[in-house]
Amino acid sequence: MQVLLMRKPGDVKLTEIETPVPKENEGLIRVKAAGICTNDVRDFKGDCSYSYPRIGGHEYAGVIEAMGEGVDKDRFHTGQKVVSYIINSDHTCPLCRRGYENICFHHQKSTIFTNPDGISGYCGFGQYVIAKEQDLMPYSEENCSAAKGRENTAITGFSMGGREALFIGFTRPDLFGYIGGVCPAPGLIEIPNSPMHPGQL
Repeated sequence: MQVLLMRKPGDVKLTEIETPVPKENEGLIRVKAAGICTNDVRDFKGDCSYSYPRIGGHEYAGVIEAMGEGVDKDRFHTGQKVVSYIINSDHTCPLCRRGYENICFHHQKSTIFTNPDGISGYCGFGQYVIAKEQDLMPYSEENCSAAKGRENTAITGFSMGGREALFIGFTRPDLFGYIGGVCPAPGLIEIPNSPMHPGQL
């Protein structure tokens, strides 16, 4: 498969690597779309303590290409649209037991961040990603009651995502009826004679 492999900060090349094979209770996801996050930009600039080589991309979605043994065939099937929960939590640490799986101790020490024996990263900037069955979330339009249209559509985000949500919302009012930003990061518009950096809000 092809991936955007970052061998070191600033050095990203389209590279061919072996396509992973799903193990028991795993699915192979064919990535259809992946967003570029601020964390990916930090990886590119080297503003992180992660190991290289690295494949970024944690904001991805795709379809199930193959499934390993033990995957629930009543719930999942090949070709199904899915997203994957990306936190590699162990469900046993004190944080997980309190319901804070998003900041699991295990995740912070996983090969997603540091892999002395190979490639680190979330791997969304590749053609395929392996995901645990328990982390797969199917998208099923026929089973979801979702209102459509601008009047039923909102965009919001937190921090950097808040800034981007405001920018996208204000530049595409034809798509979003509601626009919000929670603690949006500075940088949305320029304020003349501002003591802050130009472009900050």
